[in-house]
Amino acid sequence: METQNALVIGIGYVGIRLVEKINSLGIKVFGLSRNEKSLNKLEKYNAKKVYWDEKSVLDFNLVDNNINFVLSSVPPNSLGNDPVLNIFNKKLSLYKGWLGYISSTSVYGGENNQIIDENSECLPLTTRGITRLKIERKWLNFGSEIFRVAGIYGYKRSPFEKLPDKKTYVIDKENHVFNRIHIDDLVEIIIKSYKNPRPQRIINISDGNPCNQIDFYREACRISNSKMPKIYKTNEINMSDMQKSFWLSSKHIVSSVLKNEFDYKFIHPDYKSGLKAIWKMKN
Repeated sequence: METQNALVIGIGYVGIRLVEKINSLGIKVFGLSRNEKSLNKLEKYNAKKVYWDEKSVLDFNLVDNNINFVLSSVPPNSLGNDPVLNIFNKKLSLYKGWLGYISSTSVYGGENNQIIDENSECLPLTTRGITRLKIERKWLNFGSEIFRVAGIYGYKRSPFEKLPDKKTYVIDKENHVFNRIHIDDLVEIIIKSYKNPRPQRIINISDGNPCNQIDFYREACRISNSKMPKIYKTNEINMSDMQKSFWLSSKHIVSSVLKNEFDYKFIHPDYKSGLKAIWKMKN
């Protein structure tokens, strides 16, 4: 595939790392965001800033800018709509390049730590999951690849940032696990998909080694020689509806695509490897 230019929509934790990776491949990047501070981060990578207002977005032409890579990491808004599709619908209907959308494993639901791959039925248990699934289908209509991403962690997004805070706590819920993916692997897999495109492909992005919250924090404490936060049961904590939603389902996410189609070797195959690498970067 001939390399042209890339448009990354949403310059948050994932977006900026993706910009960094794409830039390192010699591809010119355009970054689209509402956040001026986020857009300013693009200067480090010689990326072009596109401010998210209706005029700027409507004026941005995918063809004139030779865009061959479009990825959106923008989540649904409070009304359950995709703000990107609200404006980009017509542009994407004429677009012929690679297209990707970052979704979530919440579309599956899942109970009793059942093993779930890309062929598993989607039976979301939360409003978030139902909304994500609805929006995925709209992106699929444009031929987008869909990345169902587990909990993302990495440098500046790990327990190490929270451990110094005495208010930090962890929750003990029997047989409940969380699926995770290190940001390094997430970015590599997205680029691998771009280089080996298959329209409407769905990929679960998880390291396949879930663990409970206590083990995750315990390992971070061991590495950093920190004190373990206080442990509570779920019924001992007053959680918001959003917080509660993360504790509704417990599943084991795997990816048949990464294993059988990509033969992907994880940079960080589990949380122990990932946390060790993060701590090394911090020190």
